[in-house]
Amino acid sequence: MISKSSFKNIFGAIIGILLVLSCLVYISLNGLVDNARMVNQTREVVLELESLALNTLDIENSQKGYLITKDPTYLEIYYRSRDAALISIRNIDSLVSQQYHQKQIDSLKMLLTNQHDITEEAIRKRDKADVYNEGRMKEGRQNLIKLRNLIDRMANQEEASLDRHMSGQQFSKGAVPFLIFGSLLFAIIALTYLFLQVYKLLRVKISNEVALENNLIELNEEVNKKVAVQELLQKVLQNSGSIILLLKPLRKDDGSIYDFKIALSNRQGDDFVYHEPDDNSQTLLEYYPLIKDIGIFDLYKQVVETGVSGKGEYLYKTDGSSRWFDIVAEKLDDGCVVTATDVTERKQSAELIRESQKKLEAIFNQTFQFI
Repeated sequence: MISKSSFKNIFGAIIGILLVLSCLVYISLNGLVDNARMVNQTREVVLELESLALNTLDIENSQKGYLITKDPTYLEIYYRSRDAALISIRNIDSLVSQQYHQKQIDSLKMLLTNQHDITEEAIRKRDKADVYNEGRMKEGRQNLIKLRNLIDRMANQEEASLDRHMSGQQFSKGAVPFLIFGSLLFAIIALTYLFLQVYKLLRVKISNEVALENNLIELNEEVNKKVAVQELLQKVLQNSGSIILLLKPLRKDDGSIYDFKIALSNRQGDDFVYHEPDDNSQTLLEYYPLIKDIGIFDLYKQVVETGVSGKGEYLYKTDGSSRWFDIVAEKLDDGCVVTATDVTERKQSAELIRESQKKLEAIFNQTFQFI
């Protein structure tokens, strides 16, 4: 069973991996789209270059045909091919954006303009003198060669770029499905794992709740038993014919006991000292000041200090009454429990018996003497 912190760490790791896979899929899809766009763009550039190469060839052939034959048909082909070549250059210019391509397009425009100027000059001279300048024609041929070479070089570059983009496109086509499948598979596995962990946590939680409920029931039963025992004990204490007191010692700074506090008393004890059951504000000597003189206080001190139980019969005199108590003191924690049983009647009966015996003995002695 994993802990809560471990579960959080695993959940965070799964989310992180899914985010990474999602980013890879996004990048791969963007790469696929970009490669497809570049492939189409490169193909268009290649087609425009091929068209430009054909138009350049037509320009050269129509120029030669018109200069040789002075046939206006060749002149129409020349102008049509020249205009088509300019359109192709503009199309290529709109398709490419790299700086080196821009320089090549500028060179194309310059070479095509030079060729136009040379051809126009040759045509004008040919119309006037019926001859043409061989030097300028040679310059025109060299210009056309440069133009064709530049077109071929650009075509080769675009073919290489086309191959590169097609390779990237093929790679993206293969990578994207794999990444998508991997992401879905990982997501299914991760969700299954998380579901199992949550299921285990729920089972443990349910089990703990059942155990807690059973523990609460047992605890409630135990509390009820203790309450019943306590109530029974309280009834026993309250219905006891003896005085029962729980005394806690009050000590001086040196540790010696100077008095006791009545922590608990039963009904007989409350009746004897004439105070409310919950009123424990006064001390033992304040309730029973005479016990110090008759030795009861020393008995309690001895029991607390030595831990040895003590007992004895003491005559407690108050204004107008004298009562005998059989006192038993037992140590409890730092205090003691005192049981005081009123034995006044027993003492009085014993005294009457002794007096009767004395009277009988006196009568017997007098009778014996008389005889």
